[in-house]
Amino acid sequence: MPRSRIVNLAVRVWRPDCPLMILLKELGLKPRFHVVAVQGNESRHIMEIAPGDNLNNVVKILKERRLKVKIVDENRGLLWVDNLENCNFCKAVDDLRGIIVSLSLDDNDNPVYGALMPSRIAASRLVARLKVKGLEPELLEKNGRLAPKLTLRQIHVLTIAYERGFFDVPKKVNLEELAKTLGVKPSTLNEILRKAVKKLIESYVILEKRDERHSPQLEGKQPHTSRCEG
Repeated sequence: MPRSRIVNLAVRVWRPDCPLMILLKELGLKPRFHVVAVQGNESRHIMEIAPGDNLNNVVKILKERRLKVKIVDENRGLLWVDNLENCNFCKAVDDLRGIIVSLSLDDNDNPVYGALMPSRIAASRLVARLKVKGLEPELLEKNGRLAPKLTLRQIHVLTIAYERGFFDVPKKVNLEELAKTLGVKPSTLNEILRKAVKKLIESYVILEKRDERHSPQLEGKQPHTSRCEG
């Protein structure tokens, strides 16, 4: 059987549309997530509420927001919470046959997801789809490595260049036309693009080839339920 390289991603979502994530941020709660599972049009979470939080009050508020809630272990503050409609992150991962393996909240209460994707193409499509949906994803790691540190200007230029067809074959816009759109000189734009592309090549081509020589490939069926240590 042909082998497919599994891609391990860590993605921060700056504008989540998950009802549970939005509510947790409103309440200032930082639970520990043990399991995140996507099944059909629903996503299920097993999370542990901090000892200082009022468990019954949290359950009441979650139910008022039309989330399905069960108390799994009252002493540990363990809750089973169902989103009756998947958020765009869960939908995208599920559609691309990936698995959510971890979930935590950062210092600003933004969700940081760990996901296994079946290929590099699927991983790229995931990030692209999240951007289209307006979730403002930030790729933190790929296969355990930090993502390339592109500057905000480089990200902006690459995004506009991609959207305008600069990387298409044949090109839909040339360097001079793109520079005019961005309000910079062609020589300046060329320098920005070359530096940004160099970072991407160093991270996703050079290091990928090195890893492929030293790392075993993963294959096999993927489980439907994911255990998380947030």
